[in-house]
Amino acid sequence: MPEWGFGLSLAGLPSWASFVSTGNGSGVLRLAPGAADVRGDYAVRVVAQDLNSTLTSLATQKTFIVSLASFSEAPQLSAPTRVVAVIGQELRVPLSASDLDQDALDWSAIGLPPGARIEPGVQYGHATLVFTPTAAGVHDISIRLSDAGLPPEGTVLPEDFVPTPNNKTRVRVDFLGEVNRPVFRGGCLV
Repeated sequence: MPEWGFGLSLAGLPSWASFVSTGNGSGVLRLAPGAADVRGDYAVRVVAQDLNSTLTSLATQKTFIVSLASFSEAPQLSAPTRVVAVIGQELRVPLSASDLDQDALDWSAIGLPPGARIEPGVQYGHATLVFTPTAAGVHDISIRLSDAGLPPEGTVLPEDFVPTPNNKTRVRVDFLGEVNRPVFRGGCLV
């Protein structure tokens, strides 16, 4: 039996939006952005079609914009999740960050072995984890990247606005073997 009435569909919805058709050309659009969703404009296309006809010409479409606004975006950190070092050789792990607000960035770390440091780069959003291991071992290092949590310049803020500046990632650094001599276990390079 053919379906009667009007069909409605949406295309281009961001991951934090959903549409449920309730029948006969109507539906419910739910928008629920989370803290990790990036502000911006999202073009959404609505297509309405007469389900009583087999002619595709009895369909129409319109596009509208869903705008996601936020007072501040947390910086995003990009770093390898695991690196291997050779004892006695300097290890340099590049770290990079982006921040839509372009706030000043503060780099820090928890779990750095003695002698390891983070060197902020001269270019915005770049730093290097530097370390010369002296013994074998595994170190779990948490890199913390913070900004001021402030919105773009000129943004009008509500009285109860509180900046929330934090973004974290983990870098696992394995220090194995001796200088220029890898460790083998069971015939496999570890």
